[in-house]
Amino acid sequence: MLGYASAWSIVGYCYQADLWCTQCIVPALVARYLSASVGVESIDDTERALAYIAERLGVDICDESSYDSYAFPKVVFADQLTDYQVCANCADPL
Repeated sequence: MLGYASAWSIVGYCYQADLWCTQCIVPALVARYLSASVGVESIDDTERALAYIAERLGVDICDESSYDSYAFPKVVFADQLTDYQVCANCADPL
């Protein structure tokens, strides 16, 4: 994420041992889990889209300890980044 981000700003997601930006994570999940995007393309907010996908998959995103980041992405906040890190998919800075 370029520019200023508060410590609690979501800057990306940890998924399958990689960091993903907010623009790349939803298409990656759609490609992996859904045969068609079934309405996800009309959701313009990443968190809402992830909640929709999680509900379809039976993932409790309110309890991150109930699933592994290999199965479904976990939020990465700005204060969790240690140095310059980029998205595993598009290589844009987080």
